[in-house]
Amino acid sequence: MSLLITPTRLLPVLATLGTLFAAGTLVALIVSLTSGLFGFQETLDANLVKPTLAVEAAGCVLLVALALLSRRGRM
Repeated sequence: MSLLITPTRLLPVLATLGTLFAAGTLVALIVSLTSGLFGFQETLDANLVKPTLAVEAAGCVLLVALALLSRRGRM
């Protein structure tokens, strides 16, 4: 939501912070799938794990693109 109302000059900063947040949640899910995280072990068979992986990865890609484009002044 904050990306919709942010001033243009702050867009690269917010897009970068959003990318870091999305990447962090994606990494946490992957760690939880592989070795466990805070005592929790996820499996790919669990509800919404596969869609979450796809949405988080797509969010990372789109936010990186937004950050790069807004830094170059194309937005």
